[in-house]
Amino acid sequence: MRVFLSILFLIFSLQSWTKADDISDFEIEGISIGDSLLDYVSKEFINKNKNNVYDGQDIYNIVLIKKPSFTVYDSIQVHFEKNDQNFSIRGLDGFIYYINNIEDCYNKQKEIAFDISQELEDEEMLTDNGKHPGDETGKSTYSRTSFFLTERSTGAEIEIICFNNSKEFIFDDKLSVTFYSDEYSDFLHNYYRK
Repeated sequence: MRVFLSILFLIFSLQSWTKADDISDFEIEGISIGDSLLDYVSKEFINKNKNNVYDGQDIYNIVLIKKPSFTVYDSIQVHFEKNDQNFSIRGLDGFIYYINNIEDCYNKQKEIAFDISQELEDEEMLTDNGKHPGDETGKSTYSRTSFFLTERSTGAEIEIICFNNSKEFIFDDKLSVTFYSDEYSDFLHNYYRK
């Protein structure tokens, strides 16, 4: 019996030391890529709140979810294929809003990027910043840290972005932590290259 318990202890100890190697190993508020959205909200909620935010395509929809039970994020945005009856999650964004406090956003971004880099070990990480493409005034900016999990990736599967939006732009300053399946990441990469 002692040998059996020792083996179980060793197995569970090793599991806690393993590093994440798949996008589904990460979660936001207990939700992961590959999960069914139906495990978290009803089909009625999905149908009432889904949106197609990508002009000229008819593949993906999104749903924004706000729950008092969320402990870290103010809201979550879930991406799924329009015709998938299981509503399998292909993309997941966690948002924390930083109204008039963008420096705290940058600090949180660095903290999360560091934590993720520790989990991923040797994965490629890139940082960049620029003007928000949706703000026609050119006054809104972003600061982004991206992780590429597969060699064939054309787009990042993980991004941590602070959006510093101008007063003329209709959106609040926020931190966005995103996890995308490689197929969805490729879709976004190709969509925004247009």
